[in-house]
Amino acid sequence: GGELTFITPRDGHRRELALRFLIIMAVAMITILGLSYLFIRKTLDPLRTLEAGVHEIGGGKLDHRIPQAGPNELRDLAQAFNSMAERLSRLLSSKEQLLLDVSHELRSPITRLKVQLEFIDDPEVRESLRGDILEMERMVTNLLESARLRHAAAALNLTAVNLGALIR
Repeated sequence: GGELTFITPRDGHRRELALRFLIIMAVAMITILGLSYLFIRKTLDPLRTLEAGVHEIGGGKLDHRIPQAGPNELRDLAQAFNSMAERLSRLLSSKEQLLLDVSHELRSPITRLKVQLEFIDDPEVRESLRGDILEMERMVTNLLESARLRHAAAALNLTAVNLGALIR
């Protein structure tokens, strides 16, 4: 229900001044928008780096660290991320070491049980216990082997190989 009125000068000189003013305003607006875009991109670069770091850590590369750059808040965030990645790496390493140690320590009692099993006179009881001991031994062996494989896989140096040349 409102009205919009445009007023334009009738003489040519004022019309030319108005056109120049509009062109200057458009150039200034484009310049300001362009500079704002570049400033925002530069400011958000640390967030892109952080996002890439999150993907690296999520992909299992726990030794990845983020450079601490940018404004104070982003630097603090990168430092907290690096600290979290370090703690996560230590935690997983400790868990694997504990699993390896426990599995290794369980081997001795299982071996002693196997020796003592031979002194049981009732063959039915002996076979029942032997089955249980073998199952425990398989579980411990599986734990040890999976831990060794994970440890060995971390040390692998993967390279591209030409299969044709390898087969020849």
